[in-house]
Amino acid sequence: APQRTPTTSASAPRPYIEEEHVASVAADPVIDYMSPRELDVQIEKVRADMVAAAKRTEFIQAAQYRDELLKLEALREELAVKQ
Repeated sequence: APQRTPTTSASAPRPYIEEEHVASVAADPVIDYMSPRELDVQIEKVRADMVAAAKRTEFIQAAQYRDELLKLEALREELAVKQ
């Protein structure tokens, strides 16, 4: 059988995001009222939590923090565009 070459898409690969019903900081209405600096602090906190969970080999928890981090970074980017 002939070998198939995997095809690549023009866009960058997107990370897999676990669909769970976990309380999300990004879903918290308070996030909508944070200043850019406060949002940056929250992003760094979630990033540190993600790294700590990975170091403890709690990879599911680390992935949840990663998903949260992606949401917060998207909010931050959206806020930067509005300004």
